[in-house]
Amino acid sequence: MTGIAAHGAWCNARTFPTICSHCKEEVFYFSCDCGSRVFFEELGVPWTRHECLGYKIATFGKAVVEEALALGMALPGYSKKGNEIEREYAEKVRKQREADKKKVRETVRMTAPPYASTQSDIGRVSELIPTVDVFKRAGLPSETQIAHALLHQLTKEPMGQITLLIDDISDNDKESYTCFIASNLLRKSGVIQSDIAEFTLRSLNVPILGDIWICEKLSSPLG
Repeated sequence: MTGIAAHGAWCNARTFPTICSHCKEEVFYFSCDCGSRVFFEELGVPWTRHECLGYKIATFGKAVVEEALALGMALPGYSKKGNEIEREYAEKVRKQREADKKKVRETVRMTAPPYASTQSDIGRVSELIPTVDVFKRAGLPSETQIAHALLHQLTKEPMGQITLLIDDISDNDKESYTCFIASNLLRKSGVIQSDIAEFTLRSLNVPILGDIWICEKLSSPLG
């Protein structure tokens, strides 16, 4: 391939280490403003896409995968094509990955601001608690009206808690968001621990608990 690289720092390229939920192998999730959403098996040329059978079936359906495999085996010279990534960006990611093995980067816990604010991003689910007792967290008895009034939105439906880690390899540090999430939203998203997910958080001031994050949207970036 020739010409200008298809993707790089100029299009807000981002790379996240994660685990394939199908084969459990380490992979790297890549995204950018061009609309690219792909898992790579390894960093650097030729940036081979991760295409385990379980991932293919989940993405395209069993019938489509079976037909594609049959066609691929029938074509002579069939091979995986690489992806053109900016060399400077690729080198930065490679060096940062090596540094990560020595635990050089720090994780910064992002606290909710004391004013109405939203935060949307892509991150990895580093911790997931399906159900939490918000009354116990606040040190309040669940049977009293005052407790329900103070915790308000957190008592409307069962709540869980997740921690989302923004560990883009090309960044100098990592950002961590811990937030409450409606158990129903968590279940519908289908997201599990170690998954990459797109999310939107909203800051909320709750008496007793103070300024907290509430997750309003959570989904897999690949649908």
